[in-house]
Amino acid sequence: MMHTENDIAFIASLEYECFAEPWDAQTVRTVADDPDGICVYMQGTGYALGKLAADEAELYRIAVVPGRRGRGFGGLIIDRFISECAGRGASRVFLEVRSKNVRAISLYERKSFIRIGVRKGYYPDDDAVLYELEI
Repeated sequence: MMHTENDIAFIASLEYECFAEPWDAQTVRTVADDPDGICVYMQGTGYALGKLAADEAELYRIAVVPGRRGRGFGGLIIDRFISECAGRGASRVFLEVRSKNVRAISLYERKSFIRIGVRKGYYPDDDAVLYELEI
């Protein structure tokens, strides 16, 4: 699905607001417009970006506007992402998250993602926790 320049600009600006190592607009556009890319976008609220490979999908990024957090939007975006993955033939979704990101971990576990491993020292200041969801 192609996204407008305004969609891409919003996602890129939210990247800079939410991540220590944000993706620029070109990177966002590359993933969003890739035929195997998955982009779930809620205008003015948040997004999820990922990619499909055969029958597996990976959630790369998810973000909700800081002022709209704690209202269930993250869960709604995850649900839409999973639905899009399933609709495109995925049977599993993978993701990784910083071990210190307790809010995200709580969301993933509420959505039935199962912890499958840890990459020690993956980030300069943190470990990466790996999750999987069977759809």
